[in-house]
Amino acid sequence: MTRSGRLSLLALVLVLLAGPLVADAQQPGTVYRIGYLRYLACTEPAFFTDLRQGLRELGYAEGHNLVIDCRAAPGRAEKIPDHAAELVRLNVDVIVAEGTTAALAAKQATRTVPIVMVNIGDPVASGLVSSLGRPGGNITSSTMLAPEIVRKTLQLLKEAAPAVSRVTVLIDPTNPGQTLPDQQMAAAAEILGVRPQRVKIQTSADLDHAFTAVLRQRAQALLVYPLPLTPVDFQRLMGFAIKNRLPTATWHTPFGRAGVTMFYGTNVAEQYRRTGVFVDKILSGCLISMRDCESPPPTGTVEVRPYGERLWASRRYHLRQVWTWRGPRYDLSFEITPVDGADAQATILKTSYLAIPVEQVAGLMRTVGFENGARVDERFFQPVLVGTRPMV
Repeated sequence: MTRSGRLSLLALVLVLLAGPLVADAQQPGTVYRIGYLRYLACTEPAFFTDLRQGLRELGYAEGHNLVIDCRAAPGRAEKIPDHAAELVRLNVDVIVAEGTTAALAAKQATRTVPIVMVNIGDPVASGLVSSLGRPGGNITSSTMLAPEIVRKTLQLLKEAAPAVSRVTVLIDPTNPGQTLPDQQMAAAAEILGVRPQRVKIQTSADLDHAFTAVLRQRAQALLVYPLPLTPVDFQRLMGFAIKNRLPTATWHTPFGRAGVTMFYGTNVAEQYRRTGVFVDKILSGCLISMRDCESPPPTGTVEVRPYGERLWASRRYHLRQVWTWRGPRYDLSFEITPVDGADAQATILKTSYLAIPVEQVAGLMRTVGFENGARVDERFFQPVLVGTRPMV
């Protein structure tokens, strides 16, 4: 065979090999089907809007080239495995599983349909993946690193209310993703001189019993783990805490939105938008077993980047914010300290904003700037709310 003939044959082979890869990429006219498995009702916009936005930014729009089949079990977590099996029967292209319970159900339902987990505490401890770097199988995710977050949440609760020694922990015993965080919490509690007392909540029906148990334990504060509750349930829980003057802390965003004394956690809305990136890569033919599990930095860990003429080293910094209730207003103060290096723990920036009206707090939380040439990367940023809310 001549040299030109060999080159022609090689070109033909390459075209044939590339064909399936091109076919797997997003094609005009193709309609993709995503199964969305969650506990909250499909009509509940929390996070669903963020997921849709992330997909829309990548060119996927419902009614055009995308169908989202949502299956939910509000108040009936035991039904989630049935919904997972139904999504598999619908022959969806990928399943987005919200929360540890949904992810475990999806994993049990299929070994072939790609699964993207979101809002997961610890996928390794839960048995969902073998490691974050190489999840293996048909699962990938963006995870919250709950063990790290729960330690910091308890620490900040103790700082906000130093006299607290009895903390009631509201926990979901059916969620295996809470085992390791609970162990870490217990270790932190011993160091901080706090005695944790656990109350189990599995469904909305457990709330009244839980309230009775909290009062019987003479709790001085509440630490709330992710719970399978509806937004209405979280409002009831927050109302109970306010009525009984119990400082309340969580890293669970749905409960954080109910108005707790302190919230510390990752920007879950950004995680849901980022989920669209995972889905897009899978629909484009990416080998899911090679996809790392992302771990966004928790609240309080920020990047300080070069700005203007001032030169900031490319380093990691901790951000601490304190929102203190002063009658009808909040006072805000914050400081930045380097994580490592010779000047670690040295405050490099400290400032205060006084007398902020309550209605302006939400807007200020979304737009936080610093003087002296520093700006904060807010992609995974949500501020820490500490201090004392009015207890009426």
